[in-house]
Amino acid sequence: MSTNVKLSNHVRDQIISNAMKGAFEKEKKAVAKQLQDLAMACYRSQVSVEEEAAARRAPEEFLTLSNTITLAFRDENGSRTAYYSSVDLPKIVPFKRGGGTYLTISDKKLNAKKDAYEKTHDDLEAKIDELRMSIRGMVYSASTVKKLLDIWPESVNFLPDNLEKPAPALPAVIATDLNNALKKAGVKVGVIKQAAQPKGGLVAVAA
Repeated sequence: MSTNVKLSNHVRDQIISNAMKGAFEKEKKAVAKQLQDLAMACYRSQVSVEEEAAARRAPEEFLTLSNTITLAFRDENGSRTAYYSSVDLPKIVPFKRGGGTYLTISDKKLNAKKDAYEKTHDDLEAKIDELRMSIRGMVYSASTVKKLLDIWPESVNFLPDNLEKPAPALPAVIATDLNNALKKAGVKVGVIKQAAQPKGGLVAVAA
């Protein structure tokens, strides 16, 4: 494939999507666990360990069992401050008859936990958006594959599979900050270096 091929917006978006794969995976898992822990704490605030154990002794047809929970948080004035639908719990649990899997939470400590979760979640989303916009700015500044490789050689690792991957250029200083941001987010970025082969081609290796 000629590297002079024009970059369509569809291909650009594929490159951005490929570059974002694996970004902040550890952080995403930590935030998901924080929400799951919050959901379990809310459940436990209304169903004690003893009540859960007693409920499990009853025939299943008399129980409402679920591994998800819907949470409606309310402040001291009764105004809703947050609503989470079908949050995953770490296990299948019984719920009290009549209430179902919907819980109203007004406890101050649980609301504080909710606020902490929301801050962590929002901070992570901001980091994800910032990285995505940095990648987008780089990718959309180039009109052809060749121009993209000239300014960001490591982008060869994120080209769609249906495009032939040409030999990348030497590392470009302009993309250093973006490469560092991707690495910090946990994305493997190829390092462009001289290959140990007779013709001395350039290859990208994982870093």
